[in-house]
Amino acid sequence: GKQPLPVNGNGNQKFTETFSVDRVSTSANKVDDYEIFPWYGEFAGKILTGMAYMYRVDKNEELFKAGNRFADALLNAQNDDGYIGIYTGMGVMGGNGSNWDLWNHYHAIYGLYQWYQISGSEKYLNGAIAAADFVYRWFSGNNKQYSSAGSQSMNLAISHGFAILYKETKNEKYLNAAKSIVLTEW
Repeated sequence: GKQPLPVNGNGNQKFTETFSVDRVSTSANKVDDYEIFPWYGEFAGKILTGMAYMYRVDKNEELFKAGNRFADALLNAQNDDGYIGIYTGMGVMGGNGSNWDLWNHYHAIYGLYQWYQISGSEKYLNGAIAAADFVYRWFSGNNKQYSSAGSQSMNLAISHGFAILYKETKNEKYLNAAKSIVLTEW
């Protein structure tokens, strides 16, 4: 949002929006004059993860409120099918090696899971599950290996997202996906 949010309890440190994804031109793959880098979609998940880690250190109520607002905004950006990325068309899930959409999803899944751990709110876990299920359906439904997303040292990190969701839900598809990625694709 446009309003600065306090980072610490005394309100001395603030962050503000520097640019908005609303200004992305999908035809040019640009934000104003800045190119969208392959890892552009990782930021929301990493910020949320950082907020969760910081809250574990300093149980600051303002940070908790800001984390809830941020996690809610991330969920509000998620498509009904679970997709939580920034790409469209051929760019989805790696675009056959042209971006790190799978890496970006991993960070969104991990951030939402971490915030679920902090807040106890199932909606964040459900958002992480919806994103993981989208990824799972994309690759199993298209009979593709996860490595087809390219940039394997980044994109195959989704195996960790599947592993933590298996630990949380005991859903075997997550364990099988994680094993397949680690044992056969990495």
